[in-house]
Amino acid sequence: MLSFIDESGFPHPNDNSTNPVILAVCIEESQMRAITAQIQELKRPAFTGNDDEIKSSRLLTKSTFRRTRDKSEFVEALFAALQDMPLTVFAGVMERPDRPPPATHLLSVQLRFLLERINLYAASLNQRATLLFDGQAQGGPYGNLFAKFTNYLYRSSEGRALSAITDAPYFLDSRTTLGIQLADICAGVVRLYAEGNLQQGVPPGDALLSAISRFYAVVASKSADQTNSDGSLRRGIYRNYGADVVCGDTLTEQHYKT
Repeated sequence: MLSFIDESGFPHPNDNSTNPVILAVCIEESQMRAITAQIQELKRPAFTGNDDEIKSSRLLTKSTFRRTRDKSEFVEALFAALQDMPLTVFAGVMERPDRPPPATHLLSVQLRFLLERINLYAASLNQRATLLFDGQAQGGPYGNLFAKFTNYLYRSSEGRALSAITDAPYFLDSRTTLGIQLADICAGVVRLYAEGNLQQGVPPGDALLSAISRFYAVVASKSADQTNSDGSLRRGIYRNYGADVVCGDTLTEQHYKT
């Protein structure tokens, strides 16, 4: 199973996002070619230049849904198609913290929560999950992600228990990796839904937020709750409340024992 992971916003007091999101799109490898072919066909009328990357920061904007008919029609068609695609989504919705995340060599809480769900899902299918990140994540806001991931997976009891996760993540160019692009636009939808407080309703006359509300319903329908070994429920789309959870790291040095 391939698990494409991307974020929209980052939990930092200087980030513009009030509700940053990290999200994984999980697809069985045998289904990937068919999904790619279907989306490439949808892209054809909307993208005429060399840059045809599906990116939430370009497509999920007010101007797209006011003036750029070909792009808005593409996004509408994409989420209509996603409803029937064989994929599963997990997402964590965070809050912008009041203080910066501490400098640490440990894997962040938000990533550990996401990996737990991917592991439970892959194990339920008797598969192993290969993690694929946007290449910018390696040196991006999560910082030296490969080393943190390896450290977590092999030096912590929590990480070693994730037996359905393969041994190392891959970092790919989002411009050429459709799975990363899907994770990006789905993460953007979940973030805008949370920031707009759209569970309370859509402001009248707002074409973008009306679309986001519809798209979020699709993403939510593709999520899957999991149950861990002690019977605790793990929501497919979940919220991390409080700065101690968002940017703190409860996995301390004592958990890393060789």
